[in-house]
Amino acid sequence: MARERVLVFAPGTMPREADYFLPESPDVLETTNLAPIALVKLEKKVRGKEYPDNVIALCTQEVMDERVAGIESDFAKLGIDMSPLEVPNGKDEEELKDIVRILLQAIPDECDLTLDITHGFRSSPFVFSVAAQYLSFLRPSVTIEGLYYGMLGKAEPNSAPRTPLVDMSIFLELMDWVYAVRVFRDTYMPQKLADMVKRAAGGSDDADGIIESITRFANAFELGLPIELAERAVDLRKQVSPPLPETLESTVLLPDELFGEVSRLAADFAPASGDRVPDTLSWEEIRRQVRVIDRYIEAGHAVNSVGMMREWVILMVIYYNGDRDKWRTREERKSAEDLANKGRWVSRELYRIKDRVWELRNNLHHHGHEATDNLDVDEMANRVRRVWADLRPYMNRPADWKIEPWGY
Repeated sequence: MARERVLVFAPGTMPREADYFLPESPDVLETTNLAPIALVKLEKKVRGKEYPDNVIALCTQEVMDERVAGIESDFAKLGIDMSPLEVPNGKDEEELKDIVRILLQAIPDECDLTLDITHGFRSSPFVFSVAAQYLSFLRPSVTIEGLYYGMLGKAEPNSAPRTPLVDMSIFLELMDWVYAVRVFRDTYMPQKLADMVKRAAGGSDDADGIIESITRFANAFELGLPIELAERAVDLRKQVSPPLPETLESTVLLPDELFGEVSRLAADFAPASGDRVPDTLSWEEIRRQVRVIDRYIEAGHAVNSVGMMREWVILMVIYYNGDRDKWRTREERKSAEDLANKGRWVSRELYRIKDRVWELRNNLHHHGHEATDNLDVDEMANRVRRVWADLRPYMNRPADWKIEPWGY
């Protein structure tokens, strides 16, 4: 079954005749007072596109009373059905929401959509742009083929102004990129951004490294692996550093700024120097893992943030009481854990916070199976933030991390 082709526009109340043309064929003109009529005719003449199956007109009460019958007649002459939808004037927040709601409800699934923002109420470009963003997220089966604006030119004496129909889809593309980078920044979910890079590459494989690096970084974040995160963050920063692949430089608007945001995100997870975490536990690595925990909490990853808190306590115990050269060995970690659990802490308050972290970690990592697990799912995020708020300041209190071995 063929996909339905739909055109949406908002008629105005003061029509003005113009000579419309598509930028690639400036000598092929359509003279009319209605940009969408010119658009469908020119697309058929110049690009060989069939007329839309349906036209949706967002009409204020004034347009419904004064113009809608004539506009329906103009489209009927082309054999095109028009569906007028009455909308408010958009004079306040609720009316603007109503316009977007009415528009979205009228657009069918599985269609190819063209938007014309030339005429209509002043807010119509914003309404159509917001609607396009909603559609890209809620109904990916809808393909937006163009966002056209008739750019009225200067009229010569005794002639209509020459008016190019400019496709402004680049603005929708920019919003898509901003949305994709924001999703990756806020949730560390890579699919939207990876899909955008793949689409921009247009079948070329020169952006495959970026796509793979974004995905590998997100996988390490999801699994709660801070060492791998460090190494993959370094790789991600290299992949998105200028110069970017030509396919991205030529198709993405402001590519250095957009991918610079990805690089800044990865910087929080990268080692202070080098391509990997240090062989000897350093203060810079302690601080890096604090930033990782901060990001897990901001992203709402309770299980990973609590697991990382426990590991960070072990790192602090090694840093102040153990062998920093052996911080990644099983023996040194086991020794630090025994000391943390059985030793005599200088700070009894820090010891109690350690116990809270241990309890939280055990509750979550046993997935609440034990009847004694102290789990309040609705309060978990707040509980995690509170324990980290209590633990984090001890990073700058070295004396409190001294622990005397049991029986000393």
